[in-house]
Formats: sequence, C-alpha cells, structure tokens
Amino acid sequence: MRKFKIDKNLSTRLAALSAAGIIFVTGLTGCKSKENKTEIVNSEIVAMVEDTNTNIDTIIPEASDEIVDNASIMLLLDIIAKEDENGKISADAISELKSKLDVDDMMSEFNSFLDMIGSNAKDGIVEKVSTVLPDKLKNDKVILSNIETILENIIKYSKEGNKSGVVAEFNKIYTLFVEEKELEMNGTTFEIRDLTFPSRAVATTYAETAAYYSRNYISKDKYEKIDKRTNDQNNKAYIKSKLEILANQMEEKSEVDVIGLFNAKYEEVTNLLNGKVNLDEETIKDLVNYMNLKYLDGDKVATKDMNELVGEYDDEKVNTIINGIEAINTYNFNNQNNIIPFSVFLVDEHLKTDTGKSDKIALDFVQYNTIMLNNTDDVKTYDELRNNPYFNNIFKYFTKQNFTHIQKDKDGKEINNDIVWQEVSDGVNFVNYQVILDSLNKLPKVNNIDNYKEVTQENLGQSIQYIQNTIMDECKKVDATEYVKTK
Repeated sequence: MRKFKIDKNLSTRLAALSAAGIIFVTGLTGCKSKENKTEIVNSEIVAMVEDTNTNIDTIIPEASDEIVDNASIMLLLDIIAKEDENGKISADAISELKSKLDVDDMMSEFNSFLDMIGSNAKDGIVEKVSTVLPDKLKNDKVILSNIETILENIIKYSKEGNKSGVVAEFNKIYTLFVEEKELEMNGTTFEIRDLTFPSRAVATTYAETAAYYSRNYISKDKYEKIDKRTNDQNNKAYIKSKLEILANQMEEKSEVDVIGLFNAKYEEVTNLLNGKVNLDEETIKDLVNYMNLKYLDGDKVATKDMNELVGEYDDEKVNTIINGIEAINTYNFNNQNNIIPFSVFLVDEHLKTDTGKSDKIALDFVQYNTIMLNNTDDVKTYDELRNNPYFNNIFKYFTKQNFTHIQKDKDGKEINNDIVWQEVSDGVNFVNYQVILDSLNKLPKVNNIDNYKEVTQENLGQSIQYIQNTIMDECKKVDATEYVKTK
C-alpha cells in the first residue's frame, strides 16, 4: 500500500508527549492549541488519502502509483483544500502530501485515471468510484452510485438489444447533463451540480460511456447534445484553478536531501568510469541529471533543488552527453564481461517509483539487446535483420510498443518484466534512443535500415525536446538533427 510521508511526524510526537504525561493547557477553559488541532486534522486527511489509494488500487490495479496518488488527491480535493468562511483555501493539508504541486502533471494523471474508468466501462466493466470515496463525501458517494447504476443498466440493456430499456435509462443521463434538471432515484433527489467538481468529472466520464452504448438507440440530435455537454471541461478548469492557487501558496521543500543524493551518485558514477571511459565531471553530472529528470521534476523535489543541480539548458551539453553515451557504448562493446550498466546512473529515490522501476528495466533491455545484436555476424540482409530476435526487441522499443525483458534472479529463475512503453521516462528514452542509434550504425547497410535510423532519430529529438522544455519551462522547438549522428 502506498504511504504518504507526514513531515511533522505527528503520531510519534503525540505518543511521546502522552507517555511523558504532558497535556496541552491554555489560559481559558475549553480552548485548544490551534496548531495542534490543525496537525490532527491534516493527519486525518493524510490517512483518508491513503485509504482512497488502497481503494483505487482495488478497482484499477493496473494504474501506476503516480496515477493513483494524484487521483486520490483530486477526488478528495474539496476536503484537502476546503474553503473557509471567507472563501479562502489553505495549502496546509496538501503540503503534508506533496513537496510541491506540478499542476499540469497532476491534471494529466487525473485524466489518465478517468480514461481508465471510461475504457473499462466500454469493455463492460463499470469501476465504481463511489466505493473508493470516504464517508465525508457521502453526498458524492450516493449520487455517483446512482449514476453507476444507470450506466450498468444501459450496458446490460444494450447487450440484450432492449431498446426501450436503453432509452429509458439514457433519458435519465440526458435529464442530468443536458437539461440540467433534478432526478429522483432510490429515494434521493439530485442534480449534477450537487457533486464536487472532481466527482463531476467522474460522472461526465460515465455519461460519455452511457452515450457510447446508447448511440444506436437514440436520436442523432440527442447524441450530439450529450456529446457536446460531456466535452465541456469546465469542471476540470475549476480543479486546475484550485490547484494553481494551492501551488502558489506552498513553500516547496524536497522530501530528502536531493543535493546530497545526487552528489553521491555523481561520485559513484565517476568511480565506476575511472580508467574505463574518460568523461569530464560536468558531463557525468549532466548525464545523471538528464536520466533522472522525471524524478527531479516530480513533486518530491523542490524546484530550487532541481535548478541548483541541473542549471540552465545548453545545446552544447546535449552534444557532449551524446558523445559520452557513445564512449560508454564503445567501451561496453569491447568489454562485455565488465560492462557499465546505464541503469546504475539512476538514483535510489527514483528507483523507488513506478517510473524509476520501468526506467531501469528499459535501460537493461535496450543495452542487452543492442550488444547482442551487434555480436551477431549473420545480419547482412534485410530478411536476416528482421528475423533477428534482438533486433525485433529493439524494433519494439523504437516503434514505441510495450515489451517484455526476461531476466534471471540470483537463483537462476527467469522473471518476465512486462513494461508499458509510456511508463518509461523521456530522460531515459534519450539515452536508449542514442544507444539504439549507435547499434544501428554498426550494422551493414541493408534495405530499410536508414528508415529505422530515421525513426530512432526522430524519437531522440522528441526526448531532447522534453529535456529542453523541462529545464527551460517553455516549449521552444529544437532541431534534433543538430545533435544526432546517423553515420
């Protein structure tokens, strides 16, 4: 189960104070310490988010840690950032959950969560978000439960070909979303506006799926109207606005000593390369930083710490790092009994995340298959290339397919590591695409190999674009051909 860290170690301190016989007393009977009360409230919210994480894991086990964590915070946003009597919200509670808020990333993860809900529903499985919500959102639980029932009925009737049943249930969705009127179900009268904005986003996802199953049974006019209404993203705009207010309030701090963590990794990599590959100190630092950029840009690291480590973006740095990757590749190809794994460039804190775990496997996968491909002597024609198992693995990677990396544990037992390509970070893709390009350049010039190089080059350019945009915090188009060697 995922656990958020509470910075103030509240439960430990309260237990220690209680054991020491210390109680908080103010000058007036009935008054309480405001700070202590706030801490207790925040700790309850943290526990609520953790419970919601567990509940989401139950209904959508395929969701990554990042998606689950952010979906929980989004669904509970009205509790986490409750407005006071003056309509103001405080970042105190969310500061216990995150070191900083990357609003765009959180919105993206929440959209991924909603996409999973919608995709599963189109497969006939209604994931009931009402069951993951805490009792403090009882109103949302009841309303979502009723909408989930409507959707289940529509799916059931559509599979049976029961037009009247589909239409009757769809009209309830139409009443709520298009006519924006009250609906009475199971003794409860409600409107969509009675939901919190995050729950409205979930309800809208259900409505989209209801329209999908009803499309062959309802009029074109009704379908177009429900389609237009469910494409209205006002609820998400409100959520984003609230997150931006919280982000501006938060005093960022990293969860761990990030500067110390990366300095130790720089030293470790320097010692590993010593006497093998001649890279200067700055290139080593830049390569480590870029490979861990997803972690540095995440919500566990303060922006000031990231900026201190990474510095400014520089085109020349990219060229130098690419040359460094090529130098490591050359060493590894010539010293296959003592290779330098690129995965050792990943810091431990990044490896604890789902993305970090995928990154490590992706690096090992590409490094192993490129070395084995270049060891093969019988790749002299296009057919021989396409029949080569190592090339086919590489082909999956640079065509952005999911892949499986088979490794052996210490007892020699094979472990299948199934990786979704989208879960690999662009900082690691930057290295992997350069490794693949180096490997393709070593092969004989067979038919279509230039096309494969071009695809890999384009992918490499996209990864460089990500690095530039992340560091510069802006979208400035790069010309990847400036950096990429194709021969």
